[in-house]
Amino acid sequence: MRPLVAVFVVVCQFAVTPAVAERPTGVAPQPATEGIVRLSHCLVSLIDEVDVPAEKEGVLTSLAVREGDYVEHRAALGTIDEAQAAFQHEAAAAEADAAQARAGNPLEVDYAVATHRSAEAEYKIALSANAKQPNAVSAVELEKLRLAVEQARIKIGVTEFDRSLRAIEARGYQAKARLTQVDVDRRRMLAPIAGEVVEVFHSPGEWVAPGKPIVRLVRLDRLRVEGFVRFSEHAPGKILGREAAATIRFDDGREETFTGTVSYVSPIVQPGGEYRVWAEVENRRAGRHWLLSPGLEAEMTIR
Repeated sequence: MRPLVAVFVVVCQFAVTPAVAERPTGVAPQPATEGIVRLSHCLVSLIDEVDVPAEKEGVLTSLAVREGDYVEHRAALGTIDEAQAAFQHEAAAAEADAAQARAGNPLEVDYAVATHRSAEAEYKIALSANAKQPNAVSAVELEKLRLAVEQARIKIGVTEFDRSLRAIEARGYQAKARLTQVDVDRRRMLAPIAGEVVEVFHSPGEWVAPGKPIVRLVRLDRLRVEGFVRFSEHAPGKILGREAAATIRFDDGREETFTGTVSYVSPIVQPGGEYRVWAEVENRRAGRHWLLSPGLEAEMTIR
């Protein structure tokens, strides 16, 4: 007699409601509930996982976290040597302040206006003198006074133009100062997400290169539960956005349920007529530890 070879394929099984899908022999069927899809052998996985890199090269001067720490979004993780960058920013900021002060100084314009008024007054006095006594002021001197008035008037415009140029230059210095501040900020590593530190790749005092990961963060307060639904029983449009609940059974017999919403339905139907879905569920803590962990197997119910 030829030996029998049994091959098992584990898939995310589902219960079709109100009818009940076929189950392996010897497995007690669950009661059918109208409007509910039950999926078994679903995988719990991460939504967000980030390797926080060094953006600038240099010595890692400080590291504020270690494995197991939970950090909030934008929390400080560590610093790469920033002494030189900080001095450059200080110098650029001083140049920007000086340029701004020069651009905002009104004295040159005021002086040009005063010079124009003085020249204009001298010219008017000369004209008045000639009106009382012809040729009291020679024609040559009178023309010189008139030209002095014109030059003083033009000088006002030139001074105002120079002042506007200084304002433009001041904006350039300010942009340079902001650029040096960015260089300083890029040496200060901040958490791009709220999450738990699961791995630290470097220690303070080590030289790090741009792009090399320093810390790995994972988000555990919200996780993804993935499963498969048969297309012939439930159209994708009826699944997306529905309430979902994932249940985990522990070795000691306890059960914990986590609620969320179906946030993704795959447009691809795989061989066998099933398509992939996942729900994002809220995790909970028991003391210092999260109850739901990536890699666990769960049962999911979609309403």
